[in-house]
Amino acid sequence: YSQVIPRGDDLVGLSQAFLYAGSASVVASLWEISDPSTARFMARFYENLREQKHKAAALAQTQREMISRNLKADDDQGEYDYSHPYFWAAFVLIGDWE
Repeated sequence: YSQVIPRGDDLVGLSQAFLYAGSASVVASLWEISDPSTARFMARFYENLREQKHKAAALAQTQREMISRNLKADDDQGEYDYSHPYFWAAFVLIGDWE
């Protein structure tokens, strides 16, 4: 038996699997993002989560920081300006927002 999964449904399926398995919420990205920017984003998200205590507030704070700090990074593909929506707008919180 083979089923073709329409593009984009894999995010919903994986997130639902975590939620059904008992996770209260999942932070996921809607598109593929470079590893260095994802690592920086998630590190800041967890730091903000310790301070904010609400997942939605921590996510919003992290996105604002990526926009306002004008962070730049270099890797083997070139230089990135993390204030561009490509690097922060993809992250969504699914499930319990608190």
